[in-house]
Amino acid sequence: MTCYDRLAHQLATTASGSWGEEAALWLLAEHGHWLPELHRVGLIMDGPDHDQARINWPGTESSQDDFIGTNSEHQVLSIARALVHQNFRVGLNPSELDEENRLLVLHAIAWAAGGRAWAKSLGLLRGLRCGTCDRSLKSWSGKDVMAHTRLHRPDIEDATRESV
Repeated sequence: MTCYDRLAHQLATTASGSWGEEAALWLLAEHGHWLPELHRVGLIMDGPDHDQARINWPGTESSQDDFIGTNSEHQVLSIARALVHQNFRVGLNPSELDEENRLLVLHAIAWAAGGRAWAKSLGLLRGLRCGTCDRSLKSWSGKDVMAHTRLHRPDIEDATRESV
């Protein structure tokens, strides 16, 4: 478990219980860019017992000039902020999202609207997550995805293996 996996868990522990905040935290953790970036600029605060953490959401708007990221990455942060505050405003531009970020955002919006189980049932993340254990498969090679799939289903043949 990396320090950012631990941080994502701490943030999820302190989520207010609203689907919007849960979805926003999932989106930032799954995206991969924002937890280290928010930590770098000091917008993630530890709780008193260090097993909880919170994002300074107002600071994510006022500190935008301090962030390093692409337009697509900045849209992900803006959408996460909107999910927390339930305020989709002018200025959000989903057309600036690349395909992978678009799927993550759609999943997060579905989560905010109907909960995690409902969002998962829509199947928006097929190919990005394992359908059995929900592990992220983002940026894995086809061979690695097949090896992981065989952990759950050893009967699946690997098309990349040579026939004997």
